[in-house]
Amino acid sequence: MIGLVKNEIIKLWYRKKFLTAIMALLIVTIGMFILINNDSGDRKVKKIQSNIVELQKREKLASPDEKKDLQKRIEDSQSHINYYNEDLKNPNTYWKEKAKEDIYKDKQNLNSNDVSIQSLEKEKMKLDISSKQYLLDNNIRPSSAIKPGSGELFSVYLEVFGIFVIFLVSVIFTADIVSSEFSPDYIKSTLSRPVSKFNIILSKGLAAIISVFLVINIIEIIIFIVLGFVYGFSGYKEPVPIYPKFNYSDVIFSSIDKHISPILNTGYIMPQYKFILEVIMFQIIFIAASVCVCLMISTILKNNSAAVGACIILQGMFIILTNLRNAGSSIVPIFFSYGDAAEIINRQFIMKTGACYMDVYKAALILIIWIIASVIISKFVFNKKDILI
Repeated sequence: MIGLVKNEIIKLWYRKKFLTAIMALLIVTIGMFILINNDSGDRKVKKIQSNIVELQKREKLASPDEKKDLQKRIEDSQSHINYYNEDLKNPNTYWKEKAKEDIYKDKQNLNSNDVSIQSLEKEKMKLDISSKQYLLDNNIRPSSAIKPGSGELFSVYLEVFGIFVIFLVSVIFTADIVSSEFSPDYIKSTLSRPVSKFNIILSKGLAAIISVFLVINIIEIIIFIVLGFVYGFSGYKEPVPIYPKFNYSDVIFSSIDKHISPILNTGYIMPQYKFILEVIMFQIIFIAASVCVCLMISTILKNNSAAVGACIILQGMFIILTNLRNAGSSIVPIFFSYGDAAEIINRQFIMKTGACYMDVYKAALILIIWIIASVIISKFVFNKKDILI
């Protein structure tokens, strides 16, 4: 079995499509790096200032309700600029003063019994207080919205990789891994070997999973190192908020437009480095599911073009469904709903879908079911086609 897997890995890595996968990853990585670099520091300040001017123009023509929302956006944007400028002048003291000030304001709002503040907003305030207190207690200078640390940027890369890259690389490696070898000569040579058909399918799947995992992780390690040298190895100890758990509700929760309500005091914070490690571990399961689904398609469709085309269509569906904010719980069973591991871990997935029962373990279980089902179907179809030739 080990020999079969090793042989399949060698075949994959010597194909032209291996270079295609590397090029696709590099293009996405370089593009993201350019976008991030152009959207931070002084460039970001200029963009925010231009946005404030546009918001002020809209405010003059807006209705009273719209004006309130626009004023809040203007205030938030200006506060980011003010924080950035003051932090540059006093990098060792200003953030502490600001953190203490924000904690005081949030505590006042929580104790005010203001009925206009919804329960979810209150839970977010509690998390914000915990985060800022954690920074103060551990003397960790936080990143700003204008100049994020490399830890936060690396998390963004992982999120984009989960949504756009992992399944695409799985398609490139796996879409024709079986269909390209469905020929009488290949089947005859397969039948003449003392190897079970299940081992053949399994070895191809394992080889593809290992290859995709290695390629993705090598690129992610390179990104981690580059971000560290460019932005400094900072931000990895900063706290990440994990939103509260939810229960089903008879009343629609207006801020997220779902029949769910937050369970009080169930949110918490975790260090950025731990959050990143959990995302990477979940990525491994998602890589396996993506590869196995592509393997199944490659086994079902004899024609290479049809197999690749079907996987590309799936890639399009994957991006669309992953980005549908209000897709609802109907997308929960679909494996590519779990590309963005960060949303699963911090519970934003629940707020987007309304599936309040969902957590990391249930998401992993759903992906494992997809893996097992895809392998079983691949084996069944492979056996069937083998017999017919």
